[in-house]
Amino acid sequence: MKNPFKYSRLVINKAFCNRKYEQDQLLDLIQNSENVLLYSHRKTGKSSLIHKVFRKLIEEKSNIKTIYIDLYGTLSEQDFIDAVFTGLTQIEPSHKRILKAIPGLKMVSSIDPMTNLPTISISSEPSEKKNMLAKAMQTLESYSMKNQLAVALDEFQEISGYSEDGFEKRLRSFIQLHSRISYIFSGSQQHILTQMFNSSKRAFYHSAHSFPLDNIEMSHFVSWAQNLFAEKKIDLPLEAIENITERCCYQPLYIQQFLYELWKVKVIDTKKIDDIENEILQSHRNEYISIFDGLTTNQKKAMKLLAKTDGESIYQTDMLNSMGFKSGSLLSRAIKSLLDKELIVKNGRYRIHDIMFKKWIMAI
Repeated sequence: MKNPFKYSRLVINKAFCNRKYEQDQLLDLIQNSENVLLYSHRKTGKSSLIHKVFRKLIEEKSNIKTIYIDLYGTLSEQDFIDAVFTGLTQIEPSHKRILKAIPGLKMVSSIDPMTNLPTISISSEPSEKKNMLAKAMQTLESYSMKNQLAVALDEFQEISGYSEDGFEKRLRSFIQLHSRISYIFSGSQQHILTQMFNSSKRAFYHSAHSFPLDNIEMSHFVSWAQNLFAEKKIDLPLEAIENITERCCYQPLYIQQFLYELWKVKVIDTKKIDDIENEILQSHRNEYISIFDGLTTNQKKAMKLLAKTDGESIYQTDMLNSMGFKSGSLLSRAIKSLLDKELIVKNGRYRIHDIMFKKWIMAI
């Protein structure tokens, strides 16, 4: 029987664990053409949830057409425009039809060597360059007149780094007029997204329904995992899935990896779970060394302090002294840099989100 668990790609089909409430809520917002700010830390299944909901719309033969646009790695307005037109091919495979709606533009299609999916690059006459964003967004609007659209702009925080003046304001000016499109602004850098949508000085202030993605409940992990193992006629002990979920701090990616490895064994016990954790840590060793070596001395100290305390009372004098910080301001600067690098998150307190990276740091 094929291993149902997935940890190196989008999670689909049986490997997707529950989130029925979130699916229903997201579907309701999409059907009413509401804009959504969907955010979570990395490794929590945000992109998988979007694809799950989009597939549900397709399976139910909904009149709502879906477009998924991954903005990760985009650096400019031109990259954004190319990403939009690449996304349009998901509902309109004919490039000629797209171009017909926007005279004056040239389109070059290629295959992304990493994903093996088609990508599109757009060019125009210099005099038309300033109008390219408007044409891209107007094209989305024209398609929405035929069918409602759900457009996911994943890793939306990337646009905050574009150098073009007023990009956020111009993009918002188009989006706010699209009454038949539900835009899902999703991302994992919560501190940037919070600034973009909660600051009255930013263009997207209060322009989307806030939808934080919380942990999946333990009971959902238990029933999901036990049901899958039962298909192979293997009894997955309750204490085993509880052990895995807790040691992984509810992070779906690592839970999937542990279960993927357990699927291959005959005896499931604590020793085997410990062995899998050691194998995961060893497999990421070079990656972790590279990340840690790239940090300044104070950033390394801050990471060790957070690993040791889980973010509790880190500014107390004895804590600062234990890591050699002469002042709290030095720790604050290190923490700000680590937030920008997405190595730590703030959720009530600062902590290292990647639980395996945290375990590796605690061991050095």
